[in-house]
Amino acid sequence: GGPAGSQLLYGNEARSEDADAEDDAEESVMTNLHANLYSSAFLLTMRGWLEGRRCSSIMAWIWVVLAYLVQGFFTYTAYAYVAYRLELDYFEDVDGVRAATHHLTQVIEANISLRGNSYERQITSMCRRLPSPSFFCAVEFIFNCFLLSSMSELRTLLFQVWMSPIVRSRRHTVEEYDSKTVVVGILPRDRWVFVVGLVVPKMVMTVALWYIGTALVAFTRQMRRMVFRALILVFISKMDAVLFSSFLSSSKKDWLPQ
Repeated sequence: GGPAGSQLLYGNEARSEDADAEDDAEESVMTNLHANLYSSAFLLTMRGWLEGRRCSSIMAWIWVVLAYLVQGFFTYTAYAYVAYRLELDYFEDVDGVRAATHHLTQVIEANISLRGNSYERQITSMCRRLPSPSFFCAVEFIFNCFLLSSMSELRTLLFQVWMSPIVRSRRHTVEEYDSKTVVVGILPRDRWVFVVGLVVPKMVMTVALWYIGTALVAFTRQMRRMVFRALILVFISKMDAVLFSSFLSSSKKDWLPQ
């Protein structure tokens, strides 16, 4: 198995070739990495580049790309449903629904009663199945909370990568302290690799899922379907966590704090 946990060391001054580790630690702060797919890709890549293990780095990025593809596929599926179907297939009589909607519009414009209208029963049934505004706000709040948790972890990873000290040599990037893997520095070109490869795509995916997911929930015409759709959106947002828990080996998980 691997070390008990991993940490990132960052500070205000870069590490030189012959600098002593203890002198650098005085101006630096330790922060733990989150146990997720993107932090694991960051750590495994840093260790792989240092120790010459290309397979570990490649596998870590394969799982990240797979998470992007799966999450993007489900997000696009939700977008296609919102953009083209708009839930009319939930009703057996689509033409009847449109006619009832047209009659309801006329009733509102003429300010007359629905009593005695031929579409009264159908319109009343449709209105009863519609979710209330308060219920929609509650579901949307829970969905946003899940997305904000993902954005918080992403912001932490961005801060850890960007604030890592710049070093000149690969052998000064990762060290072992008290049975823990510590990233003590990063090469200038590596910083952009992690930001562009890990942070930016995940941020774009999260924003797209928020926009499409909000529209998907808003277009729902039945309360029970709204709950079901919210659960689907939460599952899509946590797709990377599912892959991390299911397929990453236990020895590599132990390198990240649980």
